[in-house]
Amino acid sequence: MISMDFELKNDLKNISNGFSLMEMMISLAVFSLMIGMAVPLSKQVMTFREVTATREKMQSLEKGLTLYYTDMGVFPPSGQLNAVLEKPVGAAFARWNGPYLSGNPDSLLMDAWGTAFVYANVPIINGQASIGNNRCLLLSAGGNRTAEWLTAGIPPNYTLIGSGDDQFAIVSSVSVQNQQLQETRDRLNVVMKQLIANRATVTFTDLDTGAKNIANIPDLGTFFNHDQWGNNFVWHKQLNLFYSRGPNLLDESSGGNVLAGDDIGGL
Repeated sequence: MISMDFELKNDLKNISNGFSLMEMMISLAVFSLMIGMAVPLSKQVMTFREVTATREKMQSLEKGLTLYYTDMGVFPPSGQLNAVLEKPVGAAFARWNGPYLSGNPDSLLMDAWGTAFVYANVPIINGQASIGNNRCLLLSAGGNRTAEWLTAGIPPNYTLIGSGDDQFAIVSSVSVQNQQLQETRDRLNVVMKQLIANRATVTFTDLDTGAKNIANIPDLGTFFNHDQWGNNFVWHKQLNLFYSRGPNLLDESSGGNVLAGDDIGGL
């Protein structure tokens, strides 16, 4: 009787041990499967965060570039993205009134993967579109740190080929230009209306001879003597009106019978 009890206990012990080993193997298999699923998911979460952080930085830089354009009339030269933070050296940057962003340059000018943003203010071929004076390219090389969207063509041209994990934005000045053009037209219209209303004291002949200027027109301050690009309005003798040289800053209408180029007239 004792012998049978002993054998029964050993059999139960062996069965118990066997189930424990099997449970451990199943647990390890499930655990390994969970790890295998968790690692890619973790990478996806990290990539999403980096992409989001990079796009937020690019949005800030877009705003800074737009503000720069508002003051300068052009975007910074290629490779000089830091011009939104620090004034470049040279007479061409006399109208710089930044910084147009605040923060640490080492952080702002790099994407979430620690790679400097690619910045280009040059013609870029992309179908029928070209990027130059009024548009520029801002690009992150992505997680693989290789700029696959941008391949160099014949300098200074580039081609957008559309591959890889790059993040890019095309920054346009169109909205800024439209605002500047409208503000300039509004100023010119105010000047011309005041000039017409005060013909008794300020005549076209006075303006032709240079004896009078906008400062002599009643009820107009210095705010109205220049355009949105900082240039004084010019009197056109043949057309009898004040005009702006426009965003290219060139006087293309002097001596002619019509306004030429991008020059802007009042009324």
